[in-house]
Amino acid sequence: AFSGHRDSERIAFTPRGDRHAPARSARADAVADRVLDQRLGHEARQERQGGLLEVVGEDCGEIIGLPGQQGGEHAVGSAAAVVAGCALLAWLLVVALDRPVRRVIVEGSFQRVAPPEIEAAVAEVARGGLASIDLDAVRERIERIDWVDRAVVQRRWPEALRVLVVEQVAAARWNDTGLLNARGELFLRNARYVPPELPLLEGPAGSEGIVAQLYLDTQGRLLEAGLRLTGVRLDARGAGELDLAN
Repeated sequence: AFSGHRDSERIAFTPRGDRHAPARSARADAVADRVLDQRLGHEARQERQGGLLEVVGEDCGEIIGLPGQQGGEHAVGSAAAVVAGCALLAWLLVVALDRPVRRVIVEGSFQRVAPPEIEAAVAEVARGGLASIDLDAVRERIERIDWVDRAVVQRRWPEALRVLVVEQVAAARWNDTGLLNARGELFLRNARYVPPELPLLEGPAGSEGIVAQLYLDTQGRLLEAGLRLTGVRLDARGAGELDLAN
């Protein structure tokens, strides 16, 4: 004879030979048989008939409706509550830190750019508070200012932006009023002041890089010969002309 003890952790079956085992009910037999058939198979059922067998764990509870059946649902509910709590905390943190930008700290070595220009550019595109402001949009607006080569924009908590500006360095004149940097890029088309000591490079629109590279390649060889290159011209056919200091 055997008996089924229902609790949330264990179903224990007592062997047939135990005289002190309590009388089993037909319902307990049916439940035990169903557990064995579904979870343990025919061999385990034979083992039960020959001696002591215990089925332990929540799997049994899932079959016969023990309290362990609800464990998975409780775990999912708890996990969802934790996620929701974390999301709410993150949102509250952003709200607390998203203060208006009250200061713009401008850093750099300035010869052509005035810091008030930087502050005005920031004011044009700054939207929202310090936590939500689009730093890339601010940087791109600053880099559109004449003579600005590149900019770095950073947050400075609790209410400031730090802007580091690197100015362009003019390496050559381009046609009449343009200026090229050391990379051969036309960064200013109509300069109010063009340094006359810079070499003059001339060519069709869009050929700035080609003419600048021609100047660099030729200048080194001429310097070795004791000559100084002061200008390079490229016509529409691709023919080049050099100007020397002497």
